[in-house]
Amino acid sequence: MNRSSKMVVTFFTITAMLCAGSCAASGNDVCRTGRSLSCSVGDALAEWSVYRNDEYRFQIMYPPTFDRADVPNTLVTNGAVVTFVPAYDPSINEAGDRTNLISLSVTIGVSDSTGVPETETESDAPNDLVIRVWGRHPRFVRTYRSEGAVGSRYETVAFATRLPGKRYEITLFVHSANPGCYPAGTITIFDAAETLRLFETMVRTFSPSVEGACRLVE
Repeated sequence: MNRSSKMVVTFFTITAMLCAGSCAASGNDVCRTGRSLSCSVGDALAEWSVYRNDEYRFQIMYPPTFDRADVPNTLVTNGAVVTFVPAYDPSINEAGDRTNLISLSVTIGVSDSTGVPETETESDAPNDLVIRVWGRHPRFVRTYRSEGAVGSRYETVAFATRLPGKRYEITLFVHSANPGCYPAGTITIFDAAETLRLFETMVRTFSPSVEGACRLVE
């Protein structure tokens, strides 16, 4: 199993653990939805929009089913610059079925680099996410954390990297509920693996602007 596959398996495992959370287990008839939370990751990137920030000298692409939030989520990552959220109710899938997903977002934070090396909480970052976006750019380092309270699960997957003087972090934040908290047969389980693949695709499109990269190394 390659490292990228391990990451997907880890996220699936976390979702499965959610079912044994604080709400009492039941015989609920829940099924896994086959619907992507957003547009298919296989959709042409030509359909995606480009967000460019000249102040912090980076750009990233995001899918047509996401919008830029009015206010960056400063609770998710330090130095939050921009947050992207679904342009529709993420708790309802394409078939109109209710799921246990409550909300999700992708936030990019930029802060001053302290020079302290990044450390990972799990295995090494997936090989296909060891991206060199410009010159001697260091690889992205993956971190993960999860916590739960009163039937809810809060999960964060982040990829961080550094350019001279700056630390960039791209963070996926997922808020979901224990399926046992719903009446039997009323929800489907959201596709956590698809969410992760969409997020990875966004990470792969991240790059500093050409002009910004030049200024950063002056």
